[in-house]
Amino acid sequence: MTSRINVIPSGCWEWTGSRNAHGYGTLKLSVLGGHRLAHVAMWELTNGPVQAGHELDHLCRNPPCCNPDHLEPVTHAINMARSPVVGRHPRTTCLRSGHPLTGENVRVNSAGKRFCVTCRRNRQRERRAAASQ
Repeated sequence: MTSRINVIPSGCWEWTGSRNAHGYGTLKLSVLGGHRLAHVAMWELTNGPVQAGHELDHLCRNPPCCNPDHLEPVTHAINMARSPVVGRHPRTTCLRSGHPLTGENVRVNSAGKRFCVTCRRNRQRERRAAASQ
């Protein structure tokens, strides 16, 4: 696992392996029972399981960091109160095309992510056209 860690001057142990959509490192570690976030795996290997009702807060605010010294188990409410993302305004335009993400042109998928209705419809049309050829 250490071959996937790059120690940077700030003291962060940055995970260089695969990452999820939020920038957190991910890995499969059979000793911990399967897929884990890298920072959770490092915490569990050095400190044991995270206490029930708690999650790990990155004190360094660097999602790929898996240095246990940069992590603190806290409640979700405390983690969200500390988060620099709280209060951020949602994107108002589509990243793909610049369509407005307002009113009838924005939906939320089952994973809670917002998407552009116009772009989704365009992609569906393109897939149907390709399939019929």
